[in-house]
Amino acid sequence: MSGIDENLALQTALDHHKSNRLADAEAIYRRILSQNPNHADALHLLGVIARQAGHIDAAIDLITRSIALKPENAEALNNLGHILSDKGRFEESLALLRRAIELNPILVEAHSNLGNVLRALSRLDEAIAAHRRAVELRPDNAQVQNDLAIVLEEIGRPDEAIPIFERAIQLDSGIAQIHYNLGNALMARNQFDRAAAAFQQAIRLKPDFAQGLNNLGCALQAKGEIKDAIAYHQRAIALKPDLADAHYNLGMAFLKLGDFQQGWPLHEWRWKATSLPNLPPLSRPQWDGASLNGRTILLYAEQGRGDAIQFIRYAPLVARQGGRVILQCRTELSRLLQTVPGIARIVSPEDPLPEFDLQIPLMSLPLAFNTDIQSIPADVPYLTTDPLLTAQWKNRIDALPGRFKVGLAWAGSPNFKTDQLRSMALQQLSPLFGIPGVDFLSLQKWDARQSGERNLNLIDWTSDLHDFADTAALIAQLNLVISVDTAVAHLAGALAKPVWLLLPYSPDWRWMLDRTNSPWYPTMRLFRQTKHADWSDPANAAAEALKVALS
Repeated sequence: MSGIDENLALQTALDHHKSNRLADAEAIYRRILSQNPNHADALHLLGVIARQAGHIDAAIDLITRSIALKPENAEALNNLGHILSDKGRFEESLALLRRAIELNPILVEAHSNLGNVLRALSRLDEAIAAHRRAVELRPDNAQVQNDLAIVLEEIGRPDEAIPIFERAIQLDSGIAQIHYNLGNALMARNQFDRAAAAFQQAIRLKPDFAQGLNNLGCALQAKGEIKDAIAYHQRAIALKPDLADAHYNLGMAFLKLGDFQQGWPLHEWRWKATSLPNLPPLSRPQWDGASLNGRTILLYAEQGRGDAIQFIRYAPLVARQGGRVILQCRTELSRLLQTVPGIARIVSPEDPLPEFDLQIPLMSLPLAFNTDIQSIPADVPYLTTDPLLTAQWKNRIDALPGRFKVGLAWAGSPNFKTDQLRSMALQQLSPLFGIPGVDFLSLQKWDARQSGERNLNLIDWTSDLHDFADTAALIAQLNLVISVDTAVAHLAGALAKPVWLLLPYSPDWRWMLDRTNSPWYPTMRLFRQTKHADWSDPANAAAEALKVALS
């Protein structure tokens, strides 16, 4: 066989490669290597094709051989670094990408890949710097803009990310993923109409985009369009049956509609959903609701304090199944939950677990008991207060001048994902404060939310509230609790105290839709936003209701 002009053959192969005629390019690279097995560029580019075909190990071998022959090839170093990052070999990738940039400081792909590796290593400030450098070098590239915006969104700076995503779309409006990413950033800023439009565009570009369909469903849920949301979650599941987020979100939609029969089984997908904690590594099987026959069962509080207070109502029902009940919960709840009948022992998450035969998270108990709207165990109070603590608070409360004592909680944990929707500033409750004959007491432990608002007529003894048993004893002496959707509202309801709950436009599933009462808490009254992020209607309605209660 006659020899070939390697330079001419390489150029021809590159032309094929750039035009995505990969089979033709591969054939020529292999022909070059059959003549010259140490042709560094052919080895490198054949490795790139191997990666494009999904043959990752072969790609690593080929490009590694190329670099051994030509160690100053920045493009090969960049490509190998990129491939190793796909394999999770981030530290090796980092070294290769930094070397590529050292050799060729204007190699945009290396800066971009470096940013992605740093992001994977959670070195987000460095990742932003790398992506900003890539944008400086190639400001007209949509993907480079997109990569920078993704990291900005991840570190909680959606206001910066949104215009960069929009710039990327201006540069190339045909990339479904960028529209999807914009939708996620808009969701983080509670701009649900715009988010829905972005997800819809992503789906138009990529009709089989299961995660896009799911997230469109989430945007519609946030807009209160639950039935339409269900259709999109179902379409996402039809395309990708193992998409846990879609199953979980579909379950939330059914629960919000009060369809517990369909909602509870789907709620079990929460353990695989990306936004929720993973299932703890417990070696014993999950209880299915059958008779316990003397066995020991571990109940554990999996999420927030309010969730634990709401679902601890099932503990006596579990005990009646003939077993010994152990509860694992946060320390600040343990003194309070000791009052629940049927619990033999309480341990904290930091304690070693005692022996047990079965386990179940508290929020799976409604499924185990086949709970529907009519069968919710809603006999209140199911929590009681410490008599000594109650007497101490009674003396303090009785000394106040007003004839009506109202506890207020206006903000939940700032670490909660959608806290900005459910929480308010204390000033937004100002319609209440001018009502005569009322003493308002803070039940709010998040002191940062109170700064600058001390001039309001609010008694603050929260420094004496060390756990929820203390808070319960204080609430027991009040005439009324007014709260946003946080643990205080659950606590008041579990104590059978009158509680008025102020809800966002699209509330958590447990409050359902269009109701003014709750089947979970018979003494609860619901005041709902009529517009997104506008607390004026529920605050004014609560103020008017309080005047009526005093008359």
